[in-house]
Amino acid sequence: YNEYWSIWIDFDNNSDFSVDELFYSGSSSGTISAVAAIPAGVSGTARMRVAMKYGGQASSCGAFTYGEVEDYTVNITAGAEPPEEPPPGPVSYCTSSGNSSSYEWIKSVKLNDYTYTSNNNSGYADHTGGAPLNASRSQNTITLTPGFNYSSYQEHWSVWVDLDHDGVLAPAELLYNGVSSSALSGSLVIPGTALSGSTRMRVSMKYGGAPPACGAFAFGEVEDFTLAIP
Repeated sequence: YNEYWSIWIDFDNNSDFSVDELFYSGSSSGTISAVAAIPAGVSGTARMRVAMKYGGQASSCGAFTYGEVEDYTVNITAGAEPPEEPPPGPVSYCTSSGNSSSYEWIKSVKLNDYTYTSNNNSGYADHTGGAPLNASRSQNTITLTPGFNYSSYQEHWSVWVDLDHDGVLAPAELLYNGVSSSALSGSLVIPGTALSGSTRMRVSMKYGGAPPACGAFAFGEVEDFTLAIP
């Protein structure tokens, strides 16, 4: 015959099989198998009631016409903790540099009250191992100062911040750009959607046009920093 099975476990040990303690239900005319989950945080011994009834699902209490009921004591043990996910590996950013910094280079980068002066670094400088620059989640004052060997030139500046920490300096992450033959000041706005924590800020200065986020160009310099976003 087609039999209806119900299994209750008294998870809270209050001697009552409540509606949310129906552990399994199903029907079959043969052996029936299934997988059911124990709620998180439950452990220890508890009453388990197995009911098999012909003609429909049995209730947890009371008699019925055809079928049978069996009660058991089950011992519920805490499951093994899931393995911790390994920490993410270091993010790898694309490279960028100026092929020649003999005539112009990045002399200093100032963000709010902190100034990072480095002078000529032969086209590229990685400052990410130093102290991070602190940014607020709003407007930040940035001042970019070029250095020149002979006469001054019109320089194109761009600043990217990896807002989502994915290792890509996307077009939407270009937060500041400008053109000047002397110190250039403006506002670097960190949007509210930016992830908190340390991330990459790339400052690029190029002669003859706007610099790319990645790749080499003829004249100018690139500097990378660690930016701390609250």
